[in-house]
Amino acid sequence: MTPTQIRLAVAAAGLVAAFSAGWCGGWYTNGWRLSSGFNAERVAQRDAAAEVLRLALADRDRRAHELRTTNDTNLTKLQRAQHETNRLRDRVSSDAVRLRVGAFCPGVGVPAPAAAPGVADGAGAELDPTARRAYFALRDALDLSERKLTGCQAELTLRAR
Repeated sequence: MTPTQIRLAVAAAGLVAAFSAGWCGGWYTNGWRLSSGFNAERVAQRDAAAEVLRLALADRDRRAHELRTTNDTNLTKLQRAQHETNRLRDRVSSDAVRLRVGAFCPGVGVPAPAAAPGVADGAGAELDPTARRAYFALRDALDLSERKLTGCQAELTLRAR
């Protein structure tokens, strides 16, 4: 090889080396820039997801608090209704109050035989002890059912929001 060819070969090798070094340096620099941009985007997405989760948890906690408040209110109303029923039951048992049934007797206008007691004597009908117990059991069940329904309606309203 002639000295000119050697110089050209060295110059070409130097250009290739310089080009390769520039290309590798650019690749490294751009890769670093791209990965830092990717990391920033990933951090932004993570922060956004954390905020959505925080809001969802706050909403869940608020609804749970409202539901607890509603349940406490319903429990208080149920206890008050049971207390009133028990008070009435005690008053009826002590004969301070009498349970009377408004009744319509279609045969009142017909003269009754002399042996028929209580017909057309003007006294109101009264519940017998078995019916009285059933009446109070029905009252208790009615109060409980009303409170349960109110609680279910409140929960459904909270979930529908």
